[in-house]
Amino acid sequence: MRFVIDFDYTLFNTELMRQAMIDIAADFTIQEEAYRVAEKRIKTKNGVYTLEGHVKELGDPDGLLEALENVLTRASEFLYPDAISFLQKHEGADFIILSFGSSVWQKRKIIDSGVEKLVNEVIATEQDKEKIVTRWEDDEVVYFNDRGVEIDKMQLVHKDAKFVWVHRPGTPYFGEKCKAYTQEVQNLFEDFTHLL
Repeated sequence: MRFVIDFDYTLFNTELMRQAMIDIAADFTIQEEAYRVAEKRIKTKNGVYTLEGHVKELGDPDGLLEALENVLTRASEFLYPDAISFLQKHEGADFIILSFGSSVWQKRKIIDSGVEKLVNEVIATEQDKEKIVTRWEDDEVVYFNDRGVEIDKMQLVHKDAKFVWVHRPGTPYFGEKCKAYTQEVQNLFEDFTHLL
């Protein structure tokens, strides 16, 4: 059995990390609204987020990049309480993290969080996930993802797979719709044995 699991808002509370970075930016007299606007601008400009691009959008204050990179050393603090126990509970399964975004940025968060040691492979990509999942279309796979839109697109490619919609309250995509999920959960403490 292969588990393909998303990272941001599935295993990792990205908003909690963002808030820690906003707190650091405040030390550089950058207000939260300016921080968030610059983050959206860099995502729109590049298609994905990069920390370096974000800092440049903020005017590249001396020392800000290093201070924000320091927050990543605390990445394990931003994992959801169920992340590690979920991965450990299913030890022996073929776990792959499939995360959309800048490969450097995503891998840095994943490695610094410590979950990389608990999975078989990490794929960080700027390609849409449905283009990646074609490699497993003949395999028995359970996908875990917080984005309903991504699940619907992946299901069109991998029709026989099972999809767990990790629909955590308070995340930016909580209001997103999803049609193709096999099971909807609000956390990873829930029981998935019937999918195995």
